Amino acid sequence: MRQSLLLALGLSLLSTAAHAQDDPVRQHVWAALGPGYGSATFSCGSCSYRRALGTDGRRLGGSSITAGAGWAPNRYVRFGLVYDGWLNGVKRHDSLPTLDFFNLTAAYSPRGSPGAFIEAGWGVARYGLELGSGSFFNPVAQHDSFASGWGQSYRCGLGWNGKGFAAQVIYTSGRQRTLWAADSGAVATRWREHVIFLVIEARAGGYGVKARP
Repeated sequence: MRQSLLLALGLSLLSTAAHAQDDPVRQHVWAALGPGYGSATFSCGSCSYRRALGTDGRRLGGSSITAGAGWAPNRYVRFGLVYDGWLNGVKRHDSLPTLDFFNLTAAYSPRGSPGAFIEAGWGVARYGLELGSGSFFNPVAQHDSFASGWGQSYRCGLGWNGKGFAAQVIYTSGRQRTLWAADSGAVATRWREHVIFLVIEARAGGYGVKARP
């Protein structure tokens, strides 16, 4: 699912860039895609961290990908659907903690672009303890999750919009009532994750008005 989503958003980014060139008068649609790093901290009400995380440690680092697309009604405000994906490295035949966040977001820039902006959002989050494949491009093997669960997520960030790029620091929090094993047994209750992402994105589109040549 993650690969299909990123492919769709990558095509959206290219389509947005092409549309911006075809229609220089007014552009409201934006898209973004970029890599990053995420530091995640996990907690639970009742669980074995070894069973839920594959390790006894509760703070893990990992690579991330952020992708989004949406609508900008003016040069100061931007709305969108944003995906943040995180995984604890590339592992072969070993347990691999993963996170998927899908958030509806709103961003505000006091000076427009280029310039600083703040962003906040709400959505859904999925935690999964998967089997690693060892592949960088398809890191999760086709295997039932050792533990997984869906819940709510909250997202806030601070960043800088440049010409064709954005750099962000993002805080994302997710909470799942229960993590379940493949055999429907409960692995953890009151599961929580808190992630700080550092992201650099390529951006296309956004609000703009130009005179036709």
